[in-house]
Amino acid sequence: MGVTGVGSGLSIGKEVRTVSTASWATNVITYTTSAAHGLGVGARVRVTGISPSGYNGSYVTVTGTTGATVKVANTTDPGAFSSGGSLYSIGMTTTPTRVLQLLPGETIDLDVAKIETPTLSGALLFQSATSVRQGRKRVSGNTPLLLWNRGEALLTEAMLGAIATTGSGPYTHTATPAKDLPSYTMQVSFGGTTDTIVKQATGMMVDSWEIALAAGENATLGIDWVGKDMAFSTADALDGSVPTGLSAYTYIDGTVTVGGASVGCVRNITIAGANNLASDDQCLGSSVISDQERGQFCEITGNIDFELEKTDIGYLTDFVAGTQKTVVLTLANSPSSITITFTMQWQTGITPKVSGTEKLTVSGPFKAYVTSGNTDAQTFSIVSINADSTP
Repeated sequence: MGVTGVGSGLSIGKEVRTVSTASWATNVITYTTSAAHGLGVGARVRVTGISPSGYNGSYVTVTGTTGATVKVANTTDPGAFSSGGSLYSIGMTTTPTRVLQLLPGETIDLDVAKIETPTLSGALLFQSATSVRQGRKRVSGNTPLLLWNRGEALLTEAMLGAIATTGSGPYTHTATPAKDLPSYTMQVSFGGTTDTIVKQATGMMVDSWEIALAAGENATLGIDWVGKDMAFSTADALDGSVPTGLSAYTYIDGTVTVGGASVGCVRNITIAGANNLASDDQCLGSSVISDQERGQFCEITGNIDFELEKTDIGYLTDFVAGTQKTVVLTLANSPSSITITFTMQWQTGITPKVSGTEKLTVSGPFKAYVTSGNTDAQTFSIVSINADSTP
């Protein structure tokens, strides 16, 4: 029987371990993690949230790293361990925990470069297979999703880099831009709940994303990923679980304000983010790409299409003057909500144009900029309120 797309799905899990203890001796820090990590000597790790802070930082693992033990070189004694934190490593062995509702059209793909050196081999007309080797491996592609009232905070952290959770139900998850993005293990299954083929990608990070909301439609989230490696297997089901009580956000749940005032009749809005990862570097001794890192400025761009009204003259004068404005897109499906807030300037293309006798619609492109004196977190944030105690 052939495998179909019916019953297919997506699950992801953040590549992180909790640090339960840490100590220092003879210029080496030893971390003990909550579970085995699968790392070896020479792996790059990032440690955050430990007290005292001298245990935090970015390191390369040294001899003795195995099981739930991570060792790194450090010439300074950080002091007595007080409280734990988190240890991240791109591509670290992880079991996905969250199953997501995947839309048709995912494109997660493994690219394996061929290293070919033509050789002359007597009377043969074809190149000899002995001169061809497998080269650099790199995973990339898009996962199309709906925006739901639960489970989306895990993705907003992946998109921006940092998240803080407060409250006691409903919970508030505030995602903001950070220099270091978390990485994920991702599974995509094909077929039903039995005799399923699964592709599992590791070291997956968000390179770009787009949130779209249009009149008459559900809100969507498209994410472009880039990762290190992929393996294929047969399995009965995806790892992880689906949040209960799911409900998709629709255009009816959406409102848009610019500069604190509601925009009249918005036809659609798109908000896109680009992390601009450097993600195809190669190093001697490794078949996978070097760890992905931000290669340039983070960018937030998008477009608001709205019916033109007399009072909208203010948007046009703001465009001419290059005035910074705060835009807020809110999706509310009580008791859950998503609020996206950012400061921006209108871009070329917002000028109204007459195309016929119908209502005039303005297409307003924008780009986010940091207001003088503000932080990245004040420039862009996504706040999710839902029943999830953790992202």
